[in-house]
Amino acid sequence: MIKSIHLKPFGHFLDKKLYFTSGINLIYAGNEAGKTTVFKALQASLLGFIPAGKNYPYFPWQEEELFLRAELIDGRIVTRRITSSISGFIEKESQIEVIANRPIDEISRQYLESFHLLDADNLHSLARRSMDEIIETYVEKLYLGQEAGYREVLALLDERKKAIYKKRGHNFLLAKLDEEIYQQRRRGLVRDQTLEKYKLKKEELQRFEKSLKSDLLVREKVKALNQEIQAKTLEMMELQRLADLDQALKATPTWPFYGIFAFIGLIFVTFGLDKIALNYAIVLTLLSFIMGLLYLYINRARKSWNLKLLSQAGFFNLGDFKETYRLQKQMDFDYETLVEESRALSEGLEFTASDRLLDLKIELARLEDQMAEDYLEVQGLEEKRASLVEEYNRYSLQESLLRKSYEDFREELLPEIMDRASHYLRDFTQKKYLKILTTSQDGFFLQSEGENLEFSPSMSKGLRSQFYLAIRLAFIDKMGSKLPVFYDEAFSNWDEDRLVSTLKRIQELPRQQFIFTCRESDALMYEEILGIRRIEL
Repeated sequence: MIKSIHLKPFGHFLDKKLYFTSGINLIYAGNEAGKTTVFKALQASLLGFIPAGKNYPYFPWQEEELFLRAELIDGRIVTRRITSSISGFIEKESQIEVIANRPIDEISRQYLESFHLLDADNLHSLARRSMDEIIETYVEKLYLGQEAGYREVLALLDERKKAIYKKRGHNFLLAKLDEEIYQQRRRGLVRDQTLEKYKLKKEELQRFEKSLKSDLLVREKVKALNQEIQAKTLEMMELQRLADLDQALKATPTWPFYGIFAFIGLIFVTFGLDKIALNYAIVLTLLSFIMGLLYLYINRARKSWNLKLLSQAGFFNLGDFKETYRLQKQMDFDYETLVEESRALSEGLEFTASDRLLDLKIELARLEDQMAEDYLEVQGLEEKRASLVEEYNRYSLQESLLRKSYEDFREELLPEIMDRASHYLRDFTQKKYLKILTTSQDGFFLQSEGENLEFSPSMSKGLRSQFYLAIRLAFIDKMGSKLPVFYDEAFSNWDEDRLVSTLKRIQELPRQQFIFTCRESDALMYEEILGIRRIEL
């Protein structure tokens, strides 16, 4: 409630301060400009400044400065000012809150203008559609408290749902994701072929591993062959040495020189050479015999040494040695064959074990990486799609529950409002109309003692004004709003009976109210009926 307002300057007034009661305040001005200035100033103190336009021809924006200071019944002081910019403050004790041009206490402009700011025109022109919009807007605030309104929540849910899925168009997340999944599935054929190729490569690698095991056995064989070759090489070296020994044996003379010398000496003795010659012959024969014995000894020693060597080599006689030598010639060919076979196997194993195995491992690793990437990509897309579908279903469920809960609440609330409005209308019409009834087609019936009349625009303007005033006051009561109600020429041209009953009833309301008029006759009537004094501007 507003305790006082100070205007300096504000449109029609340069320095004007007005004080108000907590009941009905009658504001009278001899001209339209003064009355409208105060009406708009009180509105501005609550809602902030409204720019001038065709609907507000007297609102004085053309001034260089507008200033108002309103004191509320709870002790707060609202200050609003326009110079080159708009400023606004709320003061309470030592606290100052900056509100700029915002309404105080988060008041809704639509609500205040529809239910608390009433004039002769809008008092009887509240259509059902407009009333339903207001009721829905503020039922949702009553239902949801200070949080986001019902329509705001529905709009947010609908926006989020449409971002995920819409019946038409393609500019939503599921459509884009489905297209991406479709393209990925088209690539699935290539992926399957890659998988088949992977399997074939894997089988080939398994076969190669088996082959490699066989190659390892061959490698062991080559190793054994190499060892055998080394042994044979050593044996051949020994045989070569024995061959050289055989040549030495063959070079030993079969008829020793000492026999020749003895034979010559015997000839000399036999033919009776002279004594001198005989002596020389005997000496020569003895020398020849001694030399022969010496040579015989040396030759026997040499043969004994060679036989010892043969015995050490494993041969018992020379014939055994010759047979071994013949086998050695045959071994020369086997040795060359073994060397060639070893070389071929080594080269084959080297190529197989290095090149083919490396190539297969590289190809296998590439295929595995590709398969892993494809799988993760598809899995990620499918999980994302499932998450979006779940989110969409969650929003749909929330929307359905919210609508159902709101409709249930609204169905419970509207009868209460209609019942309260029926009490007001019964008092306004002096019990001519007892109750307001609603229909499933969003229509109204006014119940009287004898009949139910359908509410329609053909009814008198006064009755329609009483009906909509009853609806407004009932809704204000249900909302629990403590805001003042403003009547700007709202009761002009009412007949006296209807005016008296209506004013008497609203005077009983525990609420601050303002009645504005610039008609002297109306002001006198209000003073007489209500028993109050006007505030003259």
